[in-house]
Amino acid sequence: MTQRKRTVLSVLLITLLLGALSFTAAATDLVSVGGEGAAKVKADRATLYFSVEGAGETEDAAAAESARRMKEAEKILTAFGETAETGYHSYTDPTTSRTHVGRELVFTTDHPEKVEELFEKLPTVGGVNLYCVSYEATNTTDAAKEALTRAVAQAKEKAKALGITEEPHAIRETECYTTENGRKLTVTCRAELLFGDGGKGDAHAPR
Repeated sequence: MTQRKRTVLSVLLITLLLGALSFTAAATDLVSVGGEGAAKVKADRATLYFSVEGAGETEDAAAAESARRMKEAEKILTAFGETAETGYHSYTDPTTSRTHVGRELVFTTDHPEKVEELFEKLPTVGGVNLYCVSYEATNTTDAAKEALTRAVAQAKEKAKALGITEEPHAIRETECYTTENGRKLTVTCRAELLFGDGGKGDAHAPR
């Protein structure tokens, strides 16, 4: 290798090294502080998963019994929401030799307060298996804003505890989700505040 090539390579290596040191210095000027906030939201929809089953000496007899029970169940459900069939099953019980035919169903209602009543009435039809129910809120926008505001406030309090008095250069929503506990829904948001010159290029407002 010629002396000139060695000189050029040395200059390039020095340039890359200085650039890396400069990037590292900028990165160390950036401080990230996280916060979390939560807000309650009322459930306005419920989804019930269940099945209606009938039994008989033959599959046709079992299917007819299942259909009869389904009509009885619909009398209870129709006033509150809509039912959709998602599956069908048929099997023979080896201990009795009777055939069982059932429909897998999903019921959706905008009256979640009626679910407890449905849990009491549906089993009276016979052959009804209630699996589970989930609750949701169709609009969580306001709750998400409230939760995010609390997350930012918590992050700012943490920053003050760390001795940071300046305003953040960037505020980021890193996560926002809804959890259910019974009929109680909670929207949780997490936010990240960036302090220091290294955050200026990435600054944006929370959603």
